[in-house]
Amino acid sequence: MHGIGGLCITQLRHIISQKVGNLSPDAVLLEISTNNLGSISPEIVGSDIHDLVEYLHFSLGIKMVGVRLVIPCRIREWGLPDVGFNL
Repeated sequence: MHGIGGLCITQLRHIISQKVGNLSPDAVLLEISTNNLGSISPEIVGSDIHDLVEYLHFSLGIKMVGVRLVIPCRIREWGLPDVGFNL
C-alpha cells in the first residue's frame, strides 16, 4: 500500500512511473479526489485518467487497475465551497 496525496492526474504519471516501477504490483487502485476538480473540464480529467490507466496496463504491465472517486464531506475549516460537497 502506497499513497501519494495532493497531486492531480497530470502530475501523477511521472511519480507513478517511479513508484509502481520499483514495486512491480499486480494491481493499482487510483483514488481520484478533489485535486482533479475545478478549472479543468470533466472531459479532460476523464481523458487523463483513461490515458493513465492505459499507461499502467500497457507500459508498466499492471494486470488490474481500479479507479475510485473520493469526494470528502465539507468541513468548514477546509474552506471548500458548499456547492458540490455534502450532497
